[in-house]
Amino acid sequence: MAPASAPAFRLARARSGRRALALTAALAASTLALTGCVGLGDPVEIDAADFPVNLERAQTATLQITAQGAFYEPGTSVPYDGGWFGSGFIIDRSGLAVTNNHVAAGATSFEIRPGGGTGPAIDAMVVSTSECLDLAVLQLPEGETYPFMAWRDGDISPALEVYSAGFPNGTPNFTLTGGIVNTANQAIEFNWASVDLAIEHDARIRGGNSGGPLIDAQGRVVGVNYAGNDLEDYNYAIAREQVLEVLDRMTAGESVLSLGINAEALPLDEQTGEPVGIWVQSVQPGSPAEAAGIEAADVLVSLDGTQLAQQGTLSEYCDILDAQGTDAPLEIVVARPLTGEVLVGQVNGEPLVVEGGSTPVDPGLEEFVTVTDDTGVLSVDVPASWSDVLGYGVEYPDGTPWETVIASPSLQGFFDETSPGVLVATSAQFAGSEPTEFLELTAEDLQSRCASAGTEDYADGYYTGLSEVWQCDSGAIYYVIAANSDDGTHFVRLSMSMFDEFDTTTALDRVLNTFFASY
Repeated sequence: MAPASAPAFRLARARSGRRALALTAALAASTLALTGCVGLGDPVEIDAADFPVNLERAQTATLQITAQGAFYEPGTSVPYDGGWFGSGFIIDRSGLAVTNNHVAAGATSFEIRPGGGTGPAIDAMVVSTSECLDLAVLQLPEGETYPFMAWRDGDISPALEVYSAGFPNGTPNFTLTGGIVNTANQAIEFNWASVDLAIEHDARIRGGNSGGPLIDAQGRVVGVNYAGNDLEDYNYAIAREQVLEVLDRMTAGESVLSLGINAEALPLDEQTGEPVGIWVQSVQPGSPAEAAGIEAADVLVSLDGTQLAQQGTLSEYCDILDAQGTDAPLEIVVARPLTGEVLVGQVNGEPLVVEGGSTPVDPGLEEFVTVTDDTGVLSVDVPASWSDVLGYGVEYPDGTPWETVIASPSLQGFFDETSPGVLVATSAQFAGSEPTEFLELTAEDLQSRCASAGTEDYADGYYTGLSEVWQCDSGAIYYVIAANSDDGTHFVRLSMSMFDEFDTTTALDRVLNTFFASY
């Protein structure tokens, strides 16, 4: 199955960078509160008699993961250097744990908090990864006894009651979200994973749930959450059978279906409809990819003579690794957009060399620039093509000032709902305001021609409030935020219109990671 149209299926990881981002859009979720739930800073009580944990003790074996590192988002020429959040779970009393590859890949360090909270963190070591299956195995500090989760023994079939466990939105608060299995053991192709056995369910997952467990009513693991689509309310977990098929090899230190890259297939070229290749977000030190000379921000064009990303997914890449193995010499062609070079060579063989000098290759690389309002209080990064910029001050009828900046390829198109763009406004006088009131103002403007996907709590480490997604008849998708700064100095409103996959992934990510007001 090819990736869905905008807003695309999203990795359920949340970013921090300058703040903790909830990249999945706003939909209401029903959260089950557990008796004895660990609060902010509360210690997690561990009793060896509780191993393996049941549903009520699931929190003690669920990991809040904060990772730090650097990688290149698809279509960018500047590395993202900061942090991101995910979840995970312990599978053995020795501290072996499972999470997603896209949580672990590119990380140079981890802060792990079993059970969450804001207390002291522990470190972890990456034991093995699989970019195709989006799995990673971590080892927590040895010498301790950890609570752990067991795998479900029974069948996994539609209507099975399940719960998504984890730490959505990068917060330290543990949540369980209830639902049922909709479809079991289906093949799912995304642009960052190729899973033969996946579970579709409706136990809502959000940014930060990546790598957390999908468990049954007894607390037994059914799968590993890894993807969601907000508007369509699709949630996916890597099925138990898929994980157990490779788990022994991975816990022994073998990376499975992996060359050691954080991979994401690029969408087909809009002009020609032809495949572009696989974007390398980061390269794992000591991996076959690093030994071959593959670098972050490269594009893998072909492998073993086969054009990659023919449908905008990892299917060809992963099929080759499955058939040939990860130790075999494989011919590879690599485009290096940062230098305009094309390189040829082998993985597990002859290192990459430049082919025929310098050949410009453009996989849709997009530069970003920082725009500000007229006072310099407010700033946000936007695509360089959004060059029609307006920064100004607005006064409400009562005289209350708002600093505002708008950026779009065409401001008129932005106002007419035909062009993407973003409006960010901030006011110190409105600090402490109720976010609901401002979302209601947006609703008054949009509800006649757009449908709301519902509101969701928004917390990114700098701002706390609400977010909402609107799907409009014009084809525009609006992501709206109303929030107070965590330092109490100001209130901020953000409205971003999006029309294609670049807008809903790369551009949205950069805007959310950089909007900021300084008073």
